Amino acid sequence: MIDDKKIVDNQEICNYFNSFFVNIGPSLATNIELYPGKDSSSFLGKGVVNYTYLNPIMEKEIMYIVSKFRNKHYCGYDDVNMVIVKKSIQNIIKPLTNICNKSLEKGIFNCKNSAII
Repeated sequence: MIDDKKIVDNQEICNYFNSFFVNIGPSLATNIELYPGKDSSSFLGKGVVNYTYLNPIMEKEIMYIVSKFRNKHYCGYDDVNMVIVKKSIQNIIKPLTNICNKSLEKGIFNCKNSAII
């Protein structure tokens, strides 16, 4: 319904939506009160001083997580078989823990594999 008139023509509906969204910004902008001489940063509060701190991951946490994975012989995104990981965890726990902690510390994550962790 546009102005109490039922519109069924797809092109006319598209044109109405286009017109609405093209004009909504300027239309709303006319209602915004301006403050001459004021810098936009004067409206901002203090910056965020809090941050998130994560404790380093412990080897025992990774051992626990790995122990909960199913014993599947197929490979994941990294082409590593979980049975092999479980059997070799004692040998790879230190570098694996280091990789996880460095990833958290630097904020760099392999997005393709992040669903695994």
